[in-house]
Amino acid sequence: MNYLKIKHFFNRVLEKRKKGLSFLLYNLSGNFFTFSLNLFLPFFISINDYGYFAIVFSLHNVLINLFTFGFDLSILKYSLDSNDKKEVLYNIILSWLKVTLIIMPVALLSIFLIDYFKLTNFSYVEVLNIYVSALVISLFRIVLMFYVSKSETGKYGQIFVSNKLIQLLAVFGIILLFNDIKYISFAFLVQGGAVLLILLYHLKKMSIFELNRNKLLIKNIAKFTWPLSINTFGSLGYNYGFNLFISPFLSLSEISVLNIFTQFGTAIRMILNALNDGYLPTYYEKYKANFKEGVQMFFKYILNNSIIILSIFIVVGVIYKYLGFKDSVDYTILNIIIFMGSAIIYNLKAIGTNSLLIEGKSKTLTAYTLIATVTNILIGFILVKYYGFMGCLLSLFIASLLQAIIFNKGVLNKLILKK
Repeated sequence: MNYLKIKHFFNRVLEKRKKGLSFLLYNLSGNFFTFSLNLFLPFFISINDYGYFAIVFSLHNVLINLFTFGFDLSILKYSLDSNDKKEVLYNIILSWLKVTLIIMPVALLSIFLIDYFKLTNFSYVEVLNIYVSALVISLFRIVLMFYVSKSETGKYGQIFVSNKLIQLLAVFGIILLFNDIKYISFAFLVQGGAVLLILLYHLKKMSIFELNRNKLLIKNIAKFTWPLSINTFGSLGYNYGFNLFISPFLSLSEISVLNIFTQFGTAIRMILNALNDGYLPTYYEKYKANFKEGVQMFFKYILNNSIIILSIFIVVGVIYKYLGFKDSVDYTILNIIIFMGSAIIYNLKAIGTNSLLIEGKSKTLTAYTLIATVTNILIGFILVKYYGFMGCLLSLFIASLLQAIIFNKGVLNKLILKK
């Protein structure tokens, strides 16, 4: 009898996480290449070169987030609410292309001025390569979320894993071919070109280009998405965006450690987000049918996953320290726990974020993100000035906690009123 109860319990757990585990499997497979790239690259190049790579890698990821213009979030909402998901994808791609064409002259001029006045160590060609690659991969992210909305894990996995593998091969290929870190931007350009071919193949296979434009749908999408486009600037205050802002105040060795920590943090968020993605259709249904029950179930789901993932990554982080950063005074067990803890807390905002999307409150989502971003950057500057690298980590932890509270403010208020 006890055996049957235990078996029934695990069957229920696996059933709830079935879709999430499928997305997780592909995310793990794809990001294995990203982790391999970032964790093994320090053994092949100097600490200065790795610091340079970390900045380029961060810039690339920040631009990808900015260039989605919020369409990666809006496609999830409109696809889940629509019977014709392909029509939604086609019209969102048209909207994305329109925005891209509008900002392109401004972006190119900005790149030229930055190079002309020597505001950074990057050349015009380097930034342009990163810019073009980021544009392509931002479109790739929109298509990824389309597959999430349809729960098509196989197609999602194909393009996700392909992108990560291409990046790994391109970076190591350029390093081995030229033996000069200044050519690293061409690796990202190669990645963008290859991903573009894969995307065109998938879109053509879906017969996307044979669909007609829906002006009313585009108008509704634009109205919902424009606040989310501002929301993308929130990436500047976290993860790679935060690394870029804070890099002038850190040494190359500290930037290197911060980039390694970022990989672990990204892995934690990636795994939890993949599990969340598989649960989102269920949450959307539960939220509309029974708000309180839906929120409680999602919270328990996130909490249970977080405890397991955090425990695993603390062990992994400690092992990596003694393999590659044994003598580093910045890579300590306490520091890795603080950083990973902030990644776990950050994930709790998924409840509030998706609740705001369900209710169509994209402007509120944008306001919360901008407030949290500015707060994080200000806290980061202050704490780094007085406490150095430890201040950098503490600022991320404090900001993640504040963001989790801010984003779930509406949910908490509704739960209180429900009592």
